[in-house]
Amino acid sequence: MCPIRHTLALLACAVVCALPAIAEPGDNNPCDEPGEVPDIIVGDIRNVLIKGHVGDIWAFSFTTESCNVGTCHADWFFTTAAHPVISQNMFRLKNGRFEQIGQAWLKHGFSTLDDPLCATPESPCIPGGGQHLGVNCSDTYTGFLNGQQSNMGPKFEVNASTGVFPYPATDLNTTGNGIYKRLQVPHDDLDPALNAGAKYFFEAQYVTADESAAGTGGNNNSWRELLVEDFGLPSFAMSQTGPTMREEPAILAWQANEAGVQLEIVQVPGDGLFWVGHNVTDLGGGMYRYEYAIQNTTSHRSARSFSIGLGNATVLSNVGFHDVDYHSGEPFDLTDWPATVTPGSDVTWSTDTFAADPNANALRWATLYNFYFDADAPPCTAPATIGLFRPGAPAEASVVVRVPQGTGCENCHGTGDVNCSGVADIADVPGAAALWVDPSQPLSKLVDMNFDGVPDGRDIPLFVTKVLSP
Repeated sequence: MCPIRHTLALLACAVVCALPAIAEPGDNNPCDEPGEVPDIIVGDIRNVLIKGHVGDIWAFSFTTESCNVGTCHADWFFTTAAHPVISQNMFRLKNGRFEQIGQAWLKHGFSTLDDPLCATPESPCIPGGGQHLGVNCSDTYTGFLNGQQSNMGPKFEVNASTGVFPYPATDLNTTGNGIYKRLQVPHDDLDPALNAGAKYFFEAQYVTADESAAGTGGNNNSWRELLVEDFGLPSFAMSQTGPTMREEPAILAWQANEAGVQLEIVQVPGDGLFWVGHNVTDLGGGMYRYEYAIQNTTSHRSARSFSIGLGNATVLSNVGFHDVDYHSGEPFDLTDWPATVTPGSDVTWSTDTFAADPNANALRWATLYNFYFDADAPPCTAPATIGLFRPGAPAEASVVVRVPQGTGCENCHGTGDVNCSGVADIADVPGAAALWVDPSQPLSKLVDMNFDGVPDGRDIPLFVTKVLSP
């Protein structure tokens, strides 16, 4: 069983990391038997290092210890592309908004140590011999090694869905100033005087081709809370707190630390995963704040747009967007996604298409983008749309989130509130029955309680439950 705390993370793991029984010792456990798979996780994150600054940009790195919880050894060859790459990211939770504030180039793995972090007496470490990470064994890269510029390559060459990348990586052996390639964060995003009450988190992710091919690459993120302390600006003191939350992308830290956050998983067919977080806060006076965060963990196709439906009378204000900057020569555009509000239809944030600019500011793997607004309407649930960046089928993905309920409820799915009273109750029964009789009517999706796109008798039990427990 995958050791994951949250139900949603358990679902993701069930999709990508179901494993056969524990491997038996012998021949260093190569992956030469049916059903044997490697499975790399981040077992621990610790010891953040402050690498200095250039102007108001600070650089960091931290120690990562990976584990192979699979049933055969994992490749770790430095002189070929058969080794992991490691991403390092930093996030901030401030005033209810969970944002990515920094990212690094990728550290390229080399020989392993076969340590016992994830071993037990019942499941001992079976050494892999230096060029493989053995079953139930762990391997540590210190903050010094993870920040070693001559071992860091760019993200843009790596397909996180397949784990495939060219070797040697572009600029792998080049070095530069104190922040070059390293995890970069602006000073103002960390300054305790400017971020009262903020919480910080750092995340590591391993990507490698052999486990991606085995279907076990979806549980490779782990996160840990980071304490940022003022010891005499313009510098910082940092230390970790709490446990490393294994096999969880950092967006789960938002749910763990902010009441009301809901998470959804989007699996792109033939590709990778997005995690979508959403929260709604009642501001009083009939106003509500809507927060959305999308973390791309492994989708190579990436995202280029995000669209939320609006009711006819919904009025938006404080519409915003936040991303994280690329740096050190990665070729991507840094332009924020502009928002287009079409009254009575939707609000859509987007960047250029792949055809127009392959280096547009798409939501690529190991990054998280934010979308938010205030609205004069309470929430209901309805599908939102993620437009995919790289060409392929499907062109978009749907995810059910909380959105503003407009006059007429026409943008909402599965509410059962046919008369738009703000609650599904017995008064909605006649209208619901009419919609099931004639599902071609505009409001029929209100009684599509199971979100299968067809209002029919299968929705009736769910509608009854909603009416009895509004």
